[in-house]
This record gives sequence, C-alpha cells and structure tokens, in this order.
Amino acid sequence: MRKFLLLAMLLVAAPAAMVWYAAPLLGKNPALRTGNQAGFDAGENAAKTARGADSRTALNADPGFPWGVVATNSACYDQSMRRLGMLAGGTPVEAVSRKYWPDAALVECKVLRKRVWQDRTVWMREGDLVLFDGETYAEADADERDTAIDYFTALGTYERERAKAEPKRARNPFAAEYENAKAEYDALLGEISQTLEKVRYSNTHELPGGAVERGQLLTRANELRVMQREMTARFEPIRDKWQQWEDENASPASPPQAPSPAMVEARNTLRTLQPQMRRIAPGFEPALD
Repeated sequence: MRKFLLLAMLLVAAPAAMVWYAAPLLGKNPALRTGNQAGFDAGENAAKTARGADSRTALNADPGFPWGVVATNSACYDQSMRRLGMLAGGTPVEAVSRKYWPDAALVECKVLRKRVWQDRTVWMREGDLVLFDGETYAEADADERDTAIDYFTALGTYERERAKAEPKRARNPFAAEYENAKAEYDALLGEISQTLEKVRYSNTHELPGGAVERGQLLTRANELRVMQREMTARFEPIRDKWQQWEDENASPASPPQAPSPAMVEARNTLRTLQPQMRRIAPGFEPALD
C-alpha cells in the first residue's frame, strides 16, 4: 500500500523533524471512497474541470524515482552543499538518493521546470520536501498531483508575501562576512562527509585502487580533520559577532504592512484546497494569519 511521506513540518505546530505517515492518496484505493466521498468527488471534479486538459504532463521521459514537491520556497545546493539558489513552493521533484549531513538529512532531486525534467540534480534538505513514497510523477493520480502542486505553490506565495509584510529592520552589517564564511565552512563539511562515507565503504569493500586508494582516503580524512579545526577557529568568532548583532537588534525598524492582494489570494487558495489536502495528508494544516 502506497504511503504519503510528509517531511515538511516547518509551518505546523509540531517539531520540524517529525515525520508523518498519512493515508494513501485517493484514486487508487476504492476502499477509501466512503462517507463524505460524494462531496469530495464533486470538489475534485470541479477543480479538474477548471484546470481543463492535463497541462502538467512532463514533455520528456520521467526519471523514474519517487515524486514530491518543494513544500515552501527553499534553498537548493550542489553535492558539496554550495548554495545554487531557491526553488519555489510547489516545484515538482523526484527523489534520486539520500545522504546525511551533520545537521540534516539531504535528498538528491531531479527538478521539473516548465514541464521538462532537468539533467542536473540538486540537493535539498529533506525537511523542505513533501515526498510521495513509492510512485513516480508520471504514475501519480493527476487530480491529486495537481491539488498538491497547487496547494504548495500557494503556500510558497503566501510565505513570500508574508515575509514582505513583516516589519523590516536594518541589515546585519556582519551578514556578508558571515554568509561567505558559512558557505566555505559548509563546503568543507560536505567534503568531510563524502570522504568519511568513502572510508566507511572501504571498511567492508575492496576499492578499485586497493590498499593504495584506501591509504589516500585515510590521509585525506586526517587532513580534513585538521582543516576543520582551523576553519572552526576562524568561523566561530565571525558567527558569534553576527549573532550578537542579531540578538541586540531584534526590534524591527518599521511597522508591519497590510497583507498584499497576492497574499490574500494565496490564503484563500490554501483554505479552498484544505479539504482535499486533509484527505491526502491528515493532520497537516499550516497556521494562517
């Protein structure tokens, strides 16, 4: 039985690390279609009519991995955790592989842009994704797929507009120095993580280069440990200076703004789609203003 794996819990009253296993998506399990199903089907059919023909079918071959969506506007990275940019909420992805970072589980993703699966993969924090375990994008029920995409697209818009409406304050004067140092530090942690993964693999498997390659790995691991100590000594004062300014300047410099029309529209969309989403993922409901 297919399960829905909900990994994005940033906007609900529950710990971010919590994992939700909800009921299977409707459409492939007739036994679930009972009770208030008639009213639910009417809502789905109306949404389907409004959408018209399936305009979200990918134009190239499906990568063949479990599909999901970006839960809300989130950063994406290369394999060394260098930031590449942002992906908007509702962006469809497929989960290619996973690995573990010092502070998070990461997912390697294929990304669907303008109905085309991109060749390059990106890495995202698992908590920023909603993944449907066990089926590809092409296999997903179109109505339920579109409901999820529309919902999380609206959630991304809502979060973006809400951020604009929040009280503004002066930019931290140490922000650029901190961001550059953190990017360098994160890249080093990425290399350390990858190297240690290879070392662990070599503990139980023969490497192509045999003992020579394993010796090189161990040498590099030791070098990276030294580099980490040195970089930590440089990074922590920069981080502490940045954090001190944040703590001392917590009060906003300007009053909050009224909700924008885009924010109101997104909020209305979320509320409209909430009944369907409760069926797809019982218990998930973002806190709306």
